Amino acid sequence: MRRQFLGLVSFCLVLALIGCGEKTTVEPLDSGTESGALTPLDDPSISTDGSTGDVASSSTGKDSKDAHIGHAHPKEMPGRKTLDGNWLLAFPQLVSPQQEGQELQAGERTMLLLNVSDAESDSPKASVVAGRQGLEQVVIQSLEIAAGAIKFQVENSQAKVLDFSGQLSHGFVVGSALFGDGSFVMSRLLPTEEKTFARIPMMIPLPEAKVFAQLATSPVPDEDTRAFVEMLPISPLGRMAYLRLINMTAGNKAPVEKLEGVINEFLESLAIWGDRVITNSEFEAFSAVAMAGYDIDWCLNKADEIEEKLKASEHFKHNVARVAGLRSQIRYRQMTELLGSKEEADRVKGRELAEEFLTTTPFEPMLSSLLADDARLHGSLDEAISRYAELAVLPMQERMLHQAWSNNAVQKILPTERLATLWKEKNGSTEGLDEYLDDVYEKRLLSFIDPPVTDSPEDADRSVVLCELFTGSRCAPCVAADVGLEGIEKTYSKSQVVTLRYHVHVPGHDPLTNEDCEARFYNYYKAAGTPSVFVDGAALNGAAGVMPNAPQTYRGLRNVIDEFRGSTKAEAKTDAASEDKEVSVDADNDESEDSEQGVVTNEKTDLEETEKYESKFAIDLKVSRQQDTIQVSATVDGLAAEVSNVRLMLALAESDIKYRAFNGIRHHDMVVRQLIGGDRGISPKDGVLSFQGDVNVEELRDDLHAYLTVFEENQGVEFTSMPLDLANLSVVAFVQDVETRKVLRTVMVLVSE
Repeated sequence: MRRQFLGLVSFCLVLALIGCGEKTTVEPLDSGTESGALTPLDDPSISTDGSTGDVASSSTGKDSKDAHIGHAHPKEMPGRKTLDGNWLLAFPQLVSPQQEGQELQAGERTMLLLNVSDAESDSPKASVVAGRQGLEQVVIQSLEIAAGAIKFQVENSQAKVLDFSGQLSHGFVVGSALFGDGSFVMSRLLPTEEKTFARIPMMIPLPEAKVFAQLATSPVPDEDTRAFVEMLPISPLGRMAYLRLINMTAGNKAPVEKLEGVINEFLESLAIWGDRVITNSEFEAFSAVAMAGYDIDWCLNKADEIEEKLKASEHFKHNVARVAGLRSQIRYRQMTELLGSKEEADRVKGRELAEEFLTTTPFEPMLSSLLADDARLHGSLDEAISRYAELAVLPMQERMLHQAWSNNAVQKILPTERLATLWKEKNGSTEGLDEYLDDVYEKRLLSFIDPPVTDSPEDADRSVVLCELFTGSRCAPCVAADVGLEGIEKTYSKSQVVTLRYHVHVPGHDPLTNEDCEARFYNYYKAAGTPSVFVDGAALNGAAGVMPNAPQTYRGLRNVIDEFRGSTKAEAKTDAASEDKEVSVDADNDESEDSEQGVVTNEKTDLEETEKYESKFAIDLKVSRQQDTIQVSATVDGLAAEVSNVRLMLALAESDIKYRAFNGIRHHDMVVRQLIGGDRGISPKDGVLSFQGDVNVEELRDDLHAYLTVFEENQGVEFTSMPLDLANLSVVAFVQDVETRKVLRTVMVLVSE
């Protein structure tokens, strides 16, 4: 088998590098349209060295069309010795088998056809001949050619799309492409005589793919991988082969010397591809080793080394955050191993590391569970009760553990059951346990938030920021947004930030939902799902997550709110008119790549239209209550008569709702119960924007109950509870531009007798 494998590699080498004799061709990976591949008329072939040629009709007795379809052959094309000529910029791509028995396919996706001329002169030139998939309208800029090396940038009318750097080798140009968004890929320039994409497939197959696939089952993978790369040094599959070998070597817990030897061979094999490829591949090799669970001390030392290299890198600084994430995973593995040790010294060290870890990364359920078990097994009853209680009562913590343990051979006992047993052991019964859990919930839920922001004289010149959250009581990923927003409510006063929660039946039935909330969710914001967060009308992505994500969501919200509050009313007015507003929940978006940085924008407001809002624009809101009737009067001052695209919105919200939601949220504040005046808001009339009306609380309660009852009947569900006290009410008035969705002013008044 070993001899057969090397024979196959040698055969591939002869075809790819020597190119003597009659050239063999391979068919493209698939057929179809240009968006997927080829039409039946497009039947190009590619020699096994990867170069393309013209397709010519053969002389047969059939008509020319049939001859073109079935008898196309590539022209002979020798390897290039200079950079002059036409080239295809191509990126490697693997196509995994879709069904059993299918083989792995690999190819290069052709994206750009370019021409290089006068490469060896003092004034080399390069131009785009054709592009596809977003590269149709681009040009070549910043061209540099020297000693077979080529660098250039691809730009469109707006910005740099990518920059390529490569070196001529074996008739190809091998190198890498760095995209404007920071993504990076090994890539090649393939020689071609084609002048259009008409006969160039979307995917050019790599003939060595079959040999590459066989490496996975080789009895001597290290030797065969080395042979594969030595014989095919310019194949992009060589890098993938070595990464697979590194992962296998680390997974088998090979000695450090062997692993480092493989990594060094890997990096040396990439020298021809350039420094960028080496730097990125060293990071990828470390990632593979870390994820394979290799020696902890080695991984931690390597993390420090890789981090310093990335910090010094011009192109890969964004990966520093990924190294930090991997380091956290490695330390987590270290802590779990130490806590599970039979040696007391190891367990003590594990506890110290775990407690330190939880101070910066709280609510990590698996680690908290291990600490709780350690306390229980070693006689620390009070500590065990406290830790099990936190896991039992905080949103989604126990459910996350249950899911993580679902495939265990031996079913683990959940924190709720452990807690009940220990509570009885200490107190003789479970009496008082519910009250204790309520207390733990109150103390631990927002243990990560900052001290309250005090009011200042500058607040008089600042607009109150409105945060709107669309959530669901059965929505697990809404926990981070719900908890983060509750932290915001404790951090800022109502004269600084006002919050509103709209409950909807997403992903499941929710007894805090009403028709007005659904209308604003579906009809006005047209939100994609829950959670959806809007800050002064600007959508905020990336707020989803469970309890461990709540601190980051809170921090991201704080950053955005402080940015909004940093502008005076006049400045905010200009911002809305002159530029798109970018909002991200990521607290460290300058360095983080892993977290999804949901950046969205308000549509631009025409400057002349915005200037119609006077500087003294304000809302005069008066609210009073007599028994079950709430009187509401709202008038917008400073509105120019010709303004027609703003609406006055009035929300009746309830706070301090005690309801244990399916996702674990126990307290719900500022829940919208009704949009007074309708979900579309109140329009200006004769230059006046105002509202006067009443809300009958008893009638509203009946309406909400009727809505939920009908929903139960229609959907075949049953609510375990319908919280309809309608106590602790507030009225929030805000003015919103219906074209840009920007919230221009907000004010809140408590409803009192």
